[in-house]
Amino acid sequence: MKCVNCFIQTVLDFSFKIRLLAVAAQMLQEEAEQKKKEREAALAERVPPVNLSGLSLQELLDLCRDLHHKIDVVDEERYDIGLKVSKNDKEVS
Repeated sequence: MKCVNCFIQTVLDFSFKIRLLAVAAQMLQEEAEQKKKEREAALAERVPPVNLSGLSLQELLDLCRDLHHKIDVVDEERYDIGLKVSKNDKEVS
């Protein structure tokens, strides 16, 4: 009789773990969806949509130059921040 109780307890523990994992997987999926929605909302707020219809060739070229300049500025900032981080890491170590 004792073995039967051990078996039942093992089955109950296993089924509890399965349910717990299922709930955790559902929570992870919901969290991922929430992060995706937050990211899309942040991007929509920070980056205005580009309206290309009705632009002349010169206006498109100017837009491309402007975007290229903005990308260069962001890349320089990212590089500078990377250098600062690596410098601080070296100081801490």
